[in-house]
Amino acid sequence: QPSLESYVPAGGGGQALPDVYYIILDGYSRHDYLLQGFNYDNAPFLEALRQRGFFIGECSQSNYNQTRQSLVSSLNMNYVTSVFPETYQNLNQVDVYKKGLERYIKNSQVRENFEKLGYATVAMETGFPLLQWVAWWGFW
Repeated sequence: QPSLESYVPAGGGGQALPDVYYIILDGYSRHDYLLQGFNYDNAPFLEALRQRGFFIGECSQSNYNQTRQSLVSSLNMNYVTSVFPETYQNLNQVDVYKKGLERYIKNSQVRENFEKLGYATVAMETGFPLLQWVAWWGFW
């Protein structure tokens, strides 16, 4: 398996890296559920996103029912129990569990990989402390 250190971005030759956006519309349902459950057709919105180059997962489903768990999994490209094996042992100690997962959101494998490639990581304020990233190099 190739290492991150040997990765050369498409185009190579010192070209600028493309911008990457990871947008989570937490609690926003899929098109089919909005149509079926609320009789709301958001197809024009989805089409406008597609025209701007966004990928829309037509049958997306989360492996987890909480944002915290879902972000730990996606930002570390693995299941929560693989990233944070103590997960189920700490469920009865909610604070230990939450803090344990929090560090895997703020210091994720995805963030580390992008920053090794020279990307600056920028996060928007969400109002939820567990999602607030602390700048490593004073970006915000």
